[in-house]
Amino acid sequence: PILKTEPAPRTYLPARYVAEGLGFQVDWDPDTRTVICWPQGESQPDVSAAQEHVKQIRDKETKQIEPNEEYTVNRGYKVPKETDLKVDFYDLYNIDVSTNILLFKPIEKQYQDLVLILTSKFSPELVDQVMAYVKQKTNWDQELKLKEWVANGCFIEVGSNAGNSGIQIDVRRI
Repeated sequence: PILKTEPAPRTYLPARYVAEGLGFQVDWDPDTRTVICWPQGESQPDVSAAQEHVKQIRDKETKQIEPNEEYTVNRGYKVPKETDLKVDFYDLYNIDVSTNILLFKPIEKQYQDLVLILTSKFSPELVDQVMAYVKQKTNWDQELKLKEWVANGCFIEVGSNAGNSGIQIDVRRI
């Protein structure tokens, strides 16, 4: 066992020793970085479909992010046609744009999409400030206290409660 105290106390057990102790055979595929376990005396299972699925997810998360097509809505905001951001537009409470970054989805693409939306109405310098604040929340259990910026007749509001896996960003007309 390996004992670690940071970031939180944990005990790590090597998968091979645990699996073999429970009567399983163990193999390691270095190409896909996959541990494969199966009952002692049986044939090694074909896990190629699962390995291919994991590879596709990794490739999608690590590929170069390309700008995608966009459309314009609600007073000139540009929004990507394909995005993991939840984006709403409504006049309730004078909100031009309401969006939510989800920490459990590929984050860099969401950041890129939020930058596209915000730079369609605000200066790059202001957007950099907003993004620097947004990026402070990296974990669901962190709190991001509500912060506001004022520009172009709008409030940009960013915040997230501890225990929330999303970061709320609203642009509201003054």
